[in-house]
Amino acid sequence: MKRTESEMFTLIWQFVKKHPEIEIVGTEGSRNNPHVSPDEFQDFDITFFVSRPSHLIKFRNLDYEEIFGEITIFQSPSGIFEDDYGVVKMIQFTDGNRIDLKVRLLSSLSDYLNEDSLNHIVWGGEDRETSDLTWRVKSPTQDEFLECINEFYWVAIYVAKGIKRNQLIYANSTFELIR
Repeated sequence: MKRTESEMFTLIWQFVKKHPEIEIVGTEGSRNNPHVSPDEFQDFDITFFVSRPSHLIKFRNLDYEEIFGEITIFQSPSGIFEDDYGVVKMIQFTDGNRIDLKVRLLSSLSDYLNEDSLNHIVWGGEDRETSDLTWRVKSPTQDEFLECINEFYWVAIYVAKGIKRNQLIYANSTFELIR
């Protein structure tokens, strides 16, 4: 049986209480969007802020199954995610809940708040209202519009060349990937 939102947040708060190095907790994503109706597919996007880089190592090696329950699939992306966030653990549980857990250095808090208008501090820091402003589609500027038209015609030449040469995979991949 799927744990409720309240039960999941209880587990998250128990986790925070056991780890005093967590100084601030943020949430992000659709749960913070005032224009989204809750549904069964919403995950828990949680960010913990710690003050020392040495604390990040601890969160890389924790047994998250022991803390939150049986795991169906677990991903810990490396590369750009770790550079930006320190630690990222994306966890799908057998009960259907999912947590995207990030651990960042406290020094990145202002970046976090500026990255997305849905990012919200729920414990240990200054509260702010959320909005979906950063997710709204904006009309392009005249220059952006003209750049898109130019790119379309530029790529169309490559697509036509691929078709003329009977290189249909090339033509299709160019059409699909270069935009």
